[in-house]
Amino acid sequence: MTQPYSPAKTARWIMAPLVLVLVLAAGWSVFWYFAAQKTEEVIAAWIAREGQLGRTYGCASRTVGGYPFRIEVRCEEPTAVVQDPNVAVSIKAKSLVAVAQVYQPDLIIAEVTGPMTVVETESKTTFNANWRLLQASLRGSPEAPERLSLAVDGVKLDRADSADASPLFQATHLEFHVRHAVGYSSDVPVFELAVRAQDVLLPALAAWIKGTLNLDAVGTLSGIGDFKVKPLPQRMREWQAAGGRFLLTALRAQQGAAVAVAKGDVGLSANGRPEGAFDITMAGFDQVLQNLLGNKNQGLQAGLMAGLALLGPQAELEGKRAVKLPLKIQDGNVMLGPVRIAQIAPLF
Repeated sequence: MTQPYSPAKTARWIMAPLVLVLVLAAGWSVFWYFAAQKTEEVIAAWIAREGQLGRTYGCASRTVGGYPFRIEVRCEEPTAVVQDPNVAVSIKAKSLVAVAQVYQPDLIIAEVTGPMTVVETESKTTFNANWRLLQASLRGSPEAPERLSLAVDGVKLDRADSADASPLFQATHLEFHVRHAVGYSSDVPVFELAVRAQDVLLPALAAWIKGTLNLDAVGTLSGIGDFKVKPLPQRMREWQAAGGRFLLTALRAQQGAAVAVAKGDVGLSANGRPEGAFDITMAGFDQVLQNLLGNKNQGLQAGLMAGLALLGPQAELEGKRAVKLPLKIQDGNVMLGPVRIAQIAPLF
């Protein structure tokens, strides 16, 4: 027997998908709300932790958005004050936007809009910085930070209180990465560091460095127990007492035709002077001397190149004739081969 047509049953079947969508949307909204709350708590915890370490952050205004798939915190006119007993530095930028995905609130990606003003509050020395793009990422919790990365494109730094309009520093691209190294005791943290700088210009060193400089370096740092803002002598004293070392795993620097690579490590002696050793290989250094001394001092250039050849054996670097130079630092005395070239004062 055929069942009679029921408009009510048909309407229920039509409405069921809509009701399901509304339920899912409501559930997602609740989930997003709690994820946003969690992200705000993580940011607030980071700010509180930084405040305890001597770095205070603030915003002229702060808003939260990004629904439905991310959490976005916008900070207008962000400020930072770095304070130790001897000096304070205040920093102010135009805006900052921090973003976290709802399913990964412990990974925060931020973009900062310039210009930025940096003021040393006691002397009122003021620097201006600007860039095309500045992005940073932070992974982990305030109790267990894992990684920090910073990348800047088209950066320029100058003195605001100087009549000289030329920048103090500029670069096409800068990168900095730091993370906890794996396989070490948590009681003695070790950090892996990486730095990249492309097309760096240093007008103050124009007599020594003609054109742009490119740099890539990786290494590890041990002996830093905390990141509280402290006077440098105190920080160096604590680092030495903890047996701190900086291991330069690899460095490559290039300026025009000149290329140098290096590796080694350095720490501090009991009286606060650097101690360590580095192996340096250089190629194309004759071009650097020519830039520095000019074409009228070819005899001096030849003499200097001959002197370098006596300090280290001949080598090859990236298909070019090179020289290896052992650099040692003994209780602050910097030795290039058997020749002392500098002495570094105690750091504490």
